[in-house]
Formats: sequence, C-alpha cells, structure tokens
Amino acid sequence: MIRQAVKMTTSRYGASAFDSRGQAQPIIAAQDNGSTSFKTYMLWGLVGTISLGTLVYLGWKFVGNKISDQESKGSLSNEDPAYYAKQFKIGFDNNNWYGSDMNVIREAMIAIPSKDFFNKVADSYRRQYHKSLFQELEAKLKSTEYQEMQAIYKVKPQKTGGKNAAPIYDPYALATRIHAAVNYETMGLFWGTDLEAIKQVVREVPDQTTWDDVKSAYSAKYSLSMVEDIESDVSDFDYDLHEELAKKNIVA
Repeated sequence: MIRQAVKMTTSRYGASAFDSRGQAQPIIAAQDNGSTSFKTYMLWGLVGTISLGTLVYLGWKFVGNKISDQESKGSLSNEDPAYYAKQFKIGFDNNNWYGSDMNVIREAMIAIPSKDFFNKVADSYRRQYHKSLFQELEAKLKSTEYQEMQAIYKVKPQKTGGKNAAPIYDPYALATRIHAAVNYETMGLFWGTDLEAIKQVVREVPDQTTWDDVKSAYSAKYSLSMVEDIESDVSDFDYDLHEELAKKNIVA
C-alpha cells in the first residue's frame, strides 16, 4: 500500500494541500468552539435564572399561605380584626352570585368600632387574601353602595375606647346614606331602592332632634325633601316609614 505524500502550501487565498500528483485537496478547518461555549453558558444561565425564580416564588407562596393560615385562626372571634376581614370576603364572594351581599358588608362596617380598628381589619384582609380591602370595596361595590360605606366610616371615632370613642355626630353622613339607598343602582344599569339600607339608618336615629337634623342636611345637600324622596320610592306595602319612626316617638 502506497501512502500519498501530502504537501501543505499557503497562499493569499488561505491554506491548501496537494497530493503527490499535484492535485489540490480541501482542508476542513477546525470548528470554532468559542461560539458553542457561549451558547452553552447562556443556556445554563437561563436555566439557573428560571430555577431560582421558581424557588423564590414557591418560597413566597409557602410563607404567604402560612401567614394567611395563622391570620385566619382569629376569624371566629368578633373581637378580632380577622373576623371582620372574613365577613367582608364573604360579602364580596356572595356565594358566587352576581354582585356583593350588602347586608353582610353593611353589618361588618357598622360593627367596626373605630377608624383605627378598621385599619387593622384592612391589614388582616391583606394578610389573609393578599389584596387591599380599600381597593376591593371600590371595585366590588356599586357607586351608591360605596358611598354608603364611606358615610358609615366617616362618623367612626379615630380610636377604640376612651372618652372620644363615641361615633361622630354627622347628620350629613346619615343623609348621604339615605340618598344612596333611594338612588340605588341595580345591576349597574337601572335605578332601584335599597330598602334595608334605609331601615338601618332609621334604626340608628335615636330621637326627633337627630331625625330633623338629618332631614335638614338632606334638603341642604340635595335640594329635596327626604321624606318625600323615600316615600316616592318605597310603598307602604314594602315599608311604612311613619310607623317605624312612631315606635321611637319620632314624627316623620
């Protein structure tokens, strides 16, 4: 077997090889491993980043669930902010029916004793459900429902207990609640009456002086007679305002 000698030459056109017969033979240049190494580095870097992000997310989720579970343990006692946070959530969910259960939300808001306590409820809501209670109220409620909640919140004292723990006397807040109830939105398209909201205001009015102040505030704010506005929306068959007020010796 005869081996062919191969002679290497270099020209301005690059390297070439000739066999013993003088015929040119192609030379396969060695591949550049630099590009491959860079791609491998980028691939592993991407895998590492995704893995780290996944671990961080799972860790955050685990810690968040632990905090939520711990916070929800207080939701059975009506002295704990977690209880009221849970009530708001129940009202918002409304058993998956359309809209929110305003009776549940209203009762929770009324029962909260002060603005400071409400802030604690909001903190508990965030820990349990990872959402802002303030934003949830604005997003989940109709505009008239939200106005009612604002009016209820407005008259609460700043702190619970002490000499300044009594609700702030504000007939305009009660007038606002009556007006929101009379002009209640139904399914975001039509107008109706929130009868329960009206009843709740009447329950909270203690005497004739307060009722007269609320009527004056209503007239000043909306240029309407409050009693006539209520009676134009609510028939005696649904609710006798005069009879309800008479139980407290109040004349409408």
